[in-house]
Amino acid sequence: MFKHFHLQTQLFALYSCIILGIVVLAFSLLNDYFSKTFEQRAVENMEQLTLKTSDQVDSLLKGMDGLALQIATNPVTQDVFVKRAKSDPVTGNYFLNHLIKEREVKDLLASINGPQMSVMRMSLFNDKEDYVEFGSKMDNPSSIVQRLASGEFQQWYADSIEKSGPIVIPPHSDYWSESEERVISVVRGIRDIVYFETNGFVEVQQPYSKLQALLQLDKTPDVQVYLLSREGTLLGDPDERLSRIYQQEMNLASGNLRHFYNPVHDRYELASFHRSAFSGWTLALVQDERTLFAPLRTLRQTLLISSIAVLSVTMALIFFITRRLTKPLKQLTRSLRKVNMSNLSIDIRNDHNQNDIHLLNKAFGQMFDRLKNSMDLVIQSQAQEFKAQQKALQSQMNPHFLYNTLSVISAVGDEAGVYKVMEMCHKLSNMLRYTTSFDDRDVTIRQEWKHAQDYLELMKERYEHQFVYEMAADESGLDIPIPKLILQPLIENCFQHGFKQTQPPWRIEVTAGVNGNRWYITVGDNGTGFDSIQLDSIMAKWRRLEDGNAVEINQLKLGGLGLYNTVVRLYMQFGHRMIFQVEPNSPSGTKITIGGDMTNDTGYGR
Repeated sequence: MFKHFHLQTQLFALYSCIILGIVVLAFSLLNDYFSKTFEQRAVENMEQLTLKTSDQVDSLLKGMDGLALQIATNPVTQDVFVKRAKSDPVTGNYFLNHLIKEREVKDLLASINGPQMSVMRMSLFNDKEDYVEFGSKMDNPSSIVQRLASGEFQQWYADSIEKSGPIVIPPHSDYWSESEERVISVVRGIRDIVYFETNGFVEVQQPYSKLQALLQLDKTPDVQVYLLSREGTLLGDPDERLSRIYQQEMNLASGNLRHFYNPVHDRYELASFHRSAFSGWTLALVQDERTLFAPLRTLRQTLLISSIAVLSVTMALIFFITRRLTKPLKQLTRSLRKVNMSNLSIDIRNDHNQNDIHLLNKAFGQMFDRLKNSMDLVIQSQAQEFKAQQKALQSQMNPHFLYNTLSVISAVGDEAGVYKVMEMCHKLSNMLRYTTSFDDRDVTIRQEWKHAQDYLELMKERYEHQFVYEMAADESGLDIPIPKLILQPLIENCFQHGFKQTQPPWRIEVTAGVNGNRWYITVGDNGTGFDSIQLDSIMAKWRRLEDGNAVEINQLKLGGLGLYNTVVRLYMQFGHRMIFQVEPNSPSGTKITIGGDMTNDTGYGR
């Protein structure tokens, strides 16, 4: 992408992209971390605040219920209401005609309420229109009679008489007086401790303003607090649409939280719900998400500004660093443009005593020295190549002369009736033609096998009964391509080394075959074999070759192919996939196995 720009521009662009990626990644990770952490803490704070506020509401209601339970189980209350229910069927307020009992009950209520007047009103009543109360709020006799005689009260009484626990009445108008002040009530049944029958009720009232005071969160004025009844009605708020929204979101909430859009307030809100097991009311804390996450937006802006500042400073530093780093390279470029055949040197000024500049001067000086030596070698190589071409032209004449000579000898043998001489000349001619043909680098095992067979036949003619040989080959592997002249040198090695100090008869066994996806050729003799020093030398050379060390050129010349040269040429074609084994033969002699993959591709160095 930047290959057409200067090196300084490329380095600047590369490192700028890296730094930009790091900054963007860091910003993303930090933003993600702070977002999750802030949102988690905000949600936890809302849940804790919801639970705390709900506990405060429950504490208020439970305190009222405790007073109601204390009154309902008191012997004075039990004596009046149980006897009244069992023995006196007359309807009318019992306490108007029994002032002493009224005084006893009021004294009881006063002692329970205490001098601080902890509740607004305590009322005792039943379905016979009996009623007595005590509190800071004055009642109205006509309102009392009207309430006790109403069908609504009779229905409520009939529905509540079977309930054994506390009855929490949501905010309502004060039906015991003409006041418009709204109140909340907790009612307990006055139950016979023997028959567990409800003979009346105790109602403890508190002004609704006291509950509202608990719902006013002074420390978090942007949080709205709502109470929903068991039925989902919003308590204290006549807005039915808002009630339906919060009831719906409360039902849809997975757990205690809900993110939703509120069309009444035209905003997205986060609501935390908690349902009281005591009252059945659900407390909902609602907050505008924009207000809730405003600090997070500020934090993101701070992170973004900081990232831009860091990126700007870093890019400025990268610019100055890359310019300083590339200055010697610019000098080097200008100096290299002055290099020619007559000036193989450079001179870079080291104004700042930089070690890199000194190393560049030294490295290029050494390079130019090697270049000059290489040029001298090229000139010498060209001269040697010319001489080699002359020798090659001359060598092409020698086989032609030998072929003609062998033809003459064969003709003489034919005239003399010595057919064995003709066969030997034919085999020798085939061998010369095979070894001096450079048309193909690779041959097949079949061709190599035929060449080795001719050589063995000639050796058989020479040594007659003193020498025997056997050849066995798997026909399926004879067409595999292999390097030329790798088998005959192994057989020749038997005569030059194996049989040199061994008395006849001599024996050579040659086998060829396929094992899996590899071909192999084995040559075994009954000669003296390799001594330990020779074997160690052969294997040491093989290990150096396997380790990738260079091979000396004079060991590869075609005029004196030996065992090592054969192995080297196999390795150059098959690499680590080749087979090479040297081992003692039984009962005497040496057995050498070579081979390689059956694939045609070369594999040097694999």
